Amino acid sequence: MRKQSGFSLVELLMGLVLTVIVLGAASTLFVSSNTLYRKQANDADEQQALSAGLAQLSYELSLAGYRGTDLKVDQLSTRNFGGQPTIKMTQGEYTDMITVRYYEDKWTTNNQVTLKEVNFFTYQDKLMRQEGNFFTSEGLNYPRSIVDGVEAIKVVYWLNKYGTRIPLASNLDRTVARGLVIKLKYKSGAEELFTVAFQNQQLN
Repeated sequence: MRKQSGFSLVELLMGLVLTVIVLGAASTLFVSSNTLYRKQANDADEQQALSAGLAQLSYELSLAGYRGTDLKVDQLSTRNFGGQPTIKMTQGEYTDMITVRYYEDKWTTNNQVTLKEVNFFTYQDKLMRQEGNFFTSEGLNYPRSIVDGVEAIKVVYWLNKYGTRIPLASNLDRTVARGLVIKLKYKSGAEELFTVAFQNQQLN
């Protein structure tokens, strides 16, 4: 009787099981690698958005009083801040609102300047920026988010020209203020301190 060549049923089943195991391991490795890649890409995007948002916050706060504190006496009646501080904070129990006032001349022509008043605050775990009043003649002026994942923003200290910390007193002489220290609290629980230096003399 002649021997039949080929695989037995048991051998075929074992081969099938091994193939499934190898394919499953390869699939798991692919999914894990893809998930890690997506997470790293998302983390990079979030970090880039965070850096851009904080750069805008720091830049605008540093402009407090710009083109409103370097004027000659005869110009003060046409371009001033009406005796109001160029930067102020509205303290809350958990988070603050920071308001900065300056004149914009970067995107204007013929040396024209535009008064800007910008508010920074947090809302629903986002750092928000609002330019001007909420209610305007053209309708509602909605704030926009510049950084996600920020629970609170707090002014910790004012700084004088020597870098010495000034307590947050209600009777602060703002003419000695040369900067401030801000603390951001993130949704993740992390906190960050950063310093903003004013480029212009402050009004009291």
